[in-house]
This record gives sequence, structure tokens and C-alpha cells, in this order.
Amino acid sequence: GEMDYVRVLNRVLPPDVRVVSWAPVAADFSARFDATSRTYHYFFARGKLDIAAMRDAARRLVGEHDYRNFCKLDPNVSSFVRRISAFEVRPVEPPPGTVGGAGRRGAG
Repeated sequence: GEMDYVRVLNRVLPPDVRVVSWAPVAADFSARFDATSRTYHYFFARGKLDIAAMRDAARRLVGEHDYRNFCKLDPNVSSFVRRISAFEVRPVEPPPGTVGGAGRRGAG
């Protein structure tokens, strides 16, 4: 059968980094140049986070902006304008078995 890539990768990743899914692509697919959109989820350790300030900053990033100062110089890239469709900041509880979550994950 097919290899369980999620399990294989999670075995070697630190407990606070998790792979949740994967999908096959054509051999010539470039994640950098062929993707038409991306979704990111970032999780921060609990602490004295100013959620209101983070939401204000996130709101300012929504829309089309020139991100050339954040980009790697690449002669193949002609435009540094990117569109952020949505940006949400919300507290979440860490899942069980992860750093900060209830319980411990076995060596599986």
C-alpha cells in the first residue's frame, strides 16, 4: 500500500511541529510558482500576547500590497504584489499530545 507520509514525517518532527495532510502533485509542480493560493496557520506559545494589537496589525495586511522587502531577490519574479484575503487572530487551545496540550503523545 501507499506510505503513510503524515505518520512518517511526524515521527521525526519535533512535537510542536505537525504535518496534518498531504496531496500528490505532478513531478514538475513548483509549490512556489504554480500554487494559486496558500493558507497558513501559525500558533504561538501562550504568554502575554496583546491579541488586540495583533488583530490591528493583521487587519492592516489584508488587501493588495507590495511585499518586495520581504522577498528573496529572484530574476524570475516580476511582481511582488500579493493579496491577503483574510487574516484572523484568535486564541485556541492546543490539541492534546502537543506542547502545551493535555496528555502526552506516545512514541507511536
